Amino acid sequence: LAVKQVGEQQPELAAVLQKCCNLFSLWWMQEGLGDFLEGGYLDRKQAAVLRQAVRDLLPVLRADAVPLVDSWGHSDHALNSALGRWDGKVYDALLASAQQGVNPMNCVEVDLAFEESLKPMRRSKL
Repeated sequence: LAVKQVGEQQPELAAVLQKCCNLFSLWWMQEGLGDFLEGGYLDRKQAAVLRQAVRDLLPVLRADAVPLVDSWGHSDHALNSALGRWDGKVYDALLASAQQGVNPMNCVEVDLAFEESLKPMRRSKL
């Protein structure tokens, strides 16, 4: 109903809003898939169709992802993300965010957690 009302006032938004509603609905159905299967509302074949429908909608909405996020009016600084920048310089920002002076995880060559936890496991004979 809301999509229809928006579509009457701003028809160019109706299609993308309908795609968002479809993805939202299908994704939440997928999240509760066990309940749908256990209750007998869906069978295994229908569950597979549901999962594929979610996967099929993702690339369809990808083109609208940045404008959708931008529509909330959050600044790049508030989002703290190199992706979806207003100026389109995604790769420059991503590289800059990984530099030693900016990202504390890149201040040492190998993170201490690796030395303490992961490196000994690599050498074990499990």
